[in-house]
Amino acid sequence: MWSRTFWFGPSVDGTPLAASDSHNFAIGRNAVSTTVQIEWTTPGVVCIDPNKQLAGQSAQGATTSEQTTVPNPAAGAWTAEARGWLSATEQYKGTATVEYILE
Repeated sequence: MWSRTFWFGPSVDGTPLAASDSHNFAIGRNAVSTTVQIEWTTPGVVCIDPNKQLAGQSAQGATTSEQTTVPNPAAGAWTAEARGWLSATEQYKGTATVEYILE
């Protein structure tokens, strides 16, 4: 789990700020799924695979959390990205859960 305060949208002087914040996590062999969830007031989450391709996303809007699940994820370095839409300063909490086959 990770928790951050991040600034989305324009700054006081009008300079655009980053519209996303990312967290890297690793997935080992034999994973059967990974679920990424964030909790905040203006949610949006994407999951990027080791080849830097979009693997899952969720941005429903009128909720306080978003989650996406990717079946049979490839082993490697993954990225969970929180994306701000109409927010200013936001604190959010994120989790990345990986399920494995037990041998």
